[in-house]
Amino acid sequence: MNRDTFTGRLMQSDSCRKALTLFVYPLIAVVSLCLGFFYYCAFKANVIGLPGLLLSALPFIACLFVGALLLIKEQHDPAICFVVIGVPAVAAFGLFMLPANVPDEASHIWQAASLLSRNSNGFDVVSCFQIGQFPSSYADYFNAMTQRTDWSSVFVCHTYLGSYYPHLYFIPGVILGFAQQTGSNAFMLLSVSRVCAGLVYCFAAYWIIKLMPVGKNAVLIFLLNPILLQQEASVSADSVANIVAILYVAVVVKVYAESLYSYRSLLVLMLLSAILLLSKIMFFPLVLLNLIHWKKLKGTDSYKKFICSFFAIAFVASCAFVFFYHGSFMPDSFDLMRAPLHCTKVFIKSIWEMGPFWFQSYAGYNLGALSINVWPFCFWLYIILQSVVLFYNDENNKKLFCSTDRFVMIAVAFVNFFLIVMTMRNWTLTVDKREDIIMGVQGRYLFPLVLPVLLNILRPIKSSSEGHVLFGSSLLMSTILLVDFISILSAF
Repeated sequence: MNRDTFTGRLMQSDSCRKALTLFVYPLIAVVSLCLGFFYYCAFKANVIGLPGLLLSALPFIACLFVGALLLIKEQHDPAICFVVIGVPAVAAFGLFMLPANVPDEASHIWQAASLLSRNSNGFDVVSCFQIGQFPSSYADYFNAMTQRTDWSSVFVCHTYLGSYYPHLYFIPGVILGFAQQTGSNAFMLLSVSRVCAGLVYCFAAYWIIKLMPVGKNAVLIFLLNPILLQQEASVSADSVANIVAILYVAVVVKVYAESLYSYRSLLVLMLLSAILLLSKIMFFPLVLLNLIHWKKLKGTDSYKKFICSFFAIAFVASCAFVFFYHGSFMPDSFDLMRAPLHCTKVFIKSIWEMGPFWFQSYAGYNLGALSINVWPFCFWLYIILQSVVLFYNDENNKKLFCSTDRFVMIAVAFVNFFLIVMTMRNWTLTVDKREDIIMGVQGRYLFPLVLPVLLNILRPIKSSSEGHVLFGSSLLMSTILLVDFISILSAF
């Protein structure tokens, strides 16, 4: 065998292995979990016995074994490691976390179920999606899946989320629309739509890790956050908004790191900016991350002057806008910001009192609608793991950002965080009746803002590999998700 023949076979072998990992393994994982979910629900409904349940679990157990082998084989590829762990995780969340148990999911299901007919005057939604009609146990869910859905029975929904555009509900909207047209079971197709949303996230996350020039191990752990996986494997506008915002950060960093300055890059950034604006306006300030490109385009001499001038002008313009604006958009928030000292006190007190809750609701101290208690050890293990891989990993992370870059990125994240907190001022006044702090913000709102901060904490310039950190952290992350999965099973 000559060298060219050997190289060709090796490349063919690598291509086959990648195809098996990226397509065959996810397909087997999803199918085995769907089978296991149906039979587990049947077991809880006393339709089958324990032997039947154990038999149905065999494909998933075999899938776990194959996943472990793939982690060993691909332990130097963070993107593949994400696929191996993430696909079963989102499928499990999408199936076993029963619908309407993710925060605000019922409202989003209504939007998706009436995607083309929803309006502010009220719209019809199939009655089985009404509050109080969602199954609360696996036994109830089995009964719901095995009964015919009466699509002619509807209720009038007045919860219109007009700020969320149709593209955010495209996947569940199409699947539920198909279910209605064919008369299929609503809950069975609802579960399918949640799993499909999770798989789209896995596809996006794979390319996000591929795009990242540094910190791939840290980004892997970040993207496997249990709350983020739960959010992505649900019917929610945020599942798309998070993907767009995180992808935007990754593209900005990629363009900056490799100086990919061309009309094509400009077009991509402009397109992503437009999609980001249409997906979730509260994440639009992330567009300011593009300020770091000034150094590469214009040189370092004027960089600090430009950044200082920009932020000074932006601050003055913002103050003028806050002072003169008296419209109907967030009037309570603008009233608060027109009193700077009081606003500062309220903001600091909000961080002091609500900070622990934001931290817990970001890292998965509770799952579901913050009602499923997980083993606290898993919560702290995830925090420790996310912190450790920033400083101890298998990558030769070059020094990517200068001190001015860090200032820009952290300042943008902070300003965005401040604006997100301010959006909940009216909600706090009307619901919680609190004037001294701002409540209503959850850690799940902050994922796109955390990524720039993590990248700036990342340890630079490593001369050698620490060895097997990616494999070890992947195993730990798998263990965390598996234990969290057990907590979900026990909740229903």
